[in-house]
Amino acid sequence: MCPSPYGHAGIRRWCAIVLVPSGSESVKAWPARADLNQRKAGFHQLQSLLVQKKIFWMIFMLLGLAADFLLPFWLACAATIPILFVAWWIAYRSDWF
Repeated sequence: MCPSPYGHAGIRRWCAIVLVPSGSESVKAWPARADLNQRKAGFHQLQSLLVQKKIFWMIFMLLGLAADFLLPFWLACAATIPILFVAWWIAYRSDWF
């Protein structure tokens, strides 16, 4: 059995308890693999989303600053929407990240 749901340093551990007939020698517990795999997949999706968000804002700021310095004021303001679209496409739709 899992003596405590918390492992070292307060990290939550998940255990599955197996019911064994009374003639067996011991009762064992192990981490529930399906649950761990789902949690890992969820973690990777969250990490990917955070990376995509950072890439989006980096591209948007870099292209926006380039437009601000290279174009006149009204053209730079008008270029914001295409820059937004390009940054969104690169970060979220291109599957590069």
